[in-house]
Amino acid sequence: MELTKLINLDDNVLAGLIKRGNQLAFATIYDRYHKQLYALAYRYLKSHEMAEDAVQQIFVNFWIKRESINETLNIKSFLFTSLKNHTLNTIRDHLKAIEKNYEILLETPVEESTDDELNDSLEMTSLIEQAVNTLSPQRKLIFNLKIQEGLSNQEVAQRLNISINTVKFQYSHILKEIRDFVSSSNIASAILISFLFR
Repeated sequence: MELTKLINLDDNVLAGLIKRGNQLAFATIYDRYHKQLYALAYRYLKSHEMAEDAVQQIFVNFWIKRESINETLNIKSFLFTSLKNHTLNTIRDHLKAIEKNYEILLETPVEESTDDELNDSLEMTSLIEQAVNTLSPQRKLIFNLKIQEGLSNQEVAQRLNISINTVKFQYSHILKEIRDFVSSSNIASAILISFLFR
């Protein structure tokens, strides 16, 4: 079947064709939704490269699992839900990476670093410290207690006389604020990639 004939077909018909390995039907779905998916991914990831990777990963997984899809599948809903989950996982992993690398930067002796590593470390440390300084007093305190003093959520809650759920909620927002600050920096791109993916 020619691509021009597939363009006007409903998603459910295309789903059946994709299930049977029709690459043109898959290409039709890709053309139909990839721009919308990219726009959504970019809104949350704030990176053209990461948004493109996210969309590509969603479609790769969709093709790999094509034989198990239901022909009544709402493809649009499926793709957007898959992208949402992928994006949330990406953000979660990057927040953990930022947190972990900040800890590593604080603990790594200067003499063990090369000049390039030291410059990048200082740059990233400076960015994170600037981000921390933009936090509210309570959030800055929670961050310092967890990262610099190494306290658990329970210990922070006891120290500040607040609930553990409040600590978890505040800390998740702290990491998001730091990520947003670092991502918005003009010099963050190369450094962030270097630190998050090493």
